[in-house]
Amino acid sequence: MDTRPGSSLPYALQSLLLWSFAPILWSFMALYLQQKGLNPSRIGIVMAMNPLTAVFFQPLFGPMADRAISKNRFFMVFAALSVLMLFLFPLGDSFPWLVLAAVLLSIAQTPLIPVSESIALESLEHIDRSYGPVRMTGTLGFSLFSLLVGYFMARRGENLFYIAALIGGANILLTGLLPTVKGHQERENRVSAGEIFRDRKLTLFILLSAAAQLAVSLYMTYLPLYYFSIGGVGSRLGTIYFLMGTGEILVLLFADRIIARLGIQRALGLSVAVMGLRFLVLTVIDSPFWMVPLSLLNGFTFIIFGFGLAVFMNRSVRRGLKTTGQSVLALASAAGRVIGALAGGFLISALGIKPAMAGVGVFCFAVLGAYALVLRRISNGSPLPRPDLHG
Repeated sequence: MDTRPGSSLPYALQSLLLWSFAPILWSFMALYLQQKGLNPSRIGIVMAMNPLTAVFFQPLFGPMADRAISKNRFFMVFAALSVLMLFLFPLGDSFPWLVLAAVLLSIAQTPLIPVSESIALESLEHIDRSYGPVRMTGTLGFSLFSLLVGYFMARRGENLFYIAALIGGANILLTGLLPTVKGHQERENRVSAGEIFRDRKLTLFILLSAAAQLAVSLYMTYLPLYYFSIGGVGSRLGTIYFLMGTGEILVLLFADRIIARLGIQRALGLSVAVMGLRFLVLTVIDSPFWMVPLSLLNGFTFIIFGFGLAVFMNRSVRRGLKTTGQSVLALASAAGRVIGALAGGFLISALGIKPAMAGVGVFCFAVLGAYALVLRRISNGSPLPRPDLHG
């Protein structure tokens, strides 16, 4: 790999564009679908297509990237397909068409985040630079472009896709300029992804990530609906997302030290506790003002899993499984997001939005209790049931 020593700026810029593309697109997608007249259940179905597609395709794309001659080129091909799929949405507004567009876009987007993070993590490890500042730039991009998208979506919903297309195009050009990162399995013997699950703690963290992403998905998918239900206005929704990104930046400034002090297992537990608390608080507030401090808590929810587990996985698995490891995390995330998007829509339709939030809060604390019990058994060396990885 011919990475020039000392330069992490290109990876920071690439992270900025990456996290301003797919995450912002799907954060505002529910608002776009609401503008098209879909009810919460149908919004949940369309939103679930993104993680549901990832469940089926992520196991395929991760090993493909690890065997690719160039991970950069692999990323660029799928980023270009993603940009093309964006233009399907303005062509129709029927429910079946929106589901089809969501599926095709999601297939193209599935490998983008794990492959991009694999490129950045491997390159930064090679030049002895921290991932924290690079990932923080991605969050900064999310925050700034949230304001931009919120402003233009208030004028026309389709502006979401045109802005995303410009960001995606810029990311393709930048990735082509980065030093090439090769798939290590082209030079080594093929390695089974089952090796990842032989580490019992890592397996537990992956399962916890799936449960946490269920809660994160429900929160992010239905945040616009909740915000409007307590009197929020559409033009300020971008500000809420900006504050969420600001909360992530504040945590990322000290993420390495926080995780080093607490340890990854306590940091993940703290994150789930904050998620549960936030959902319970949502059931008692009745003013959009309180969304300001709650949005700043986002740094202790999604980003602890997104940053902490990505780094932990990169350090824990062997060289030929770097991208596969990130894809396993993305797969766990996708499984959680499928359930969160679908269950959230039906819960809100059946119970109302605040009772649904209360139920997810209780779920978070139940998950936290189960996590603590299993972690104690692993730490004490008690036997746990293990899947047959070769059967």
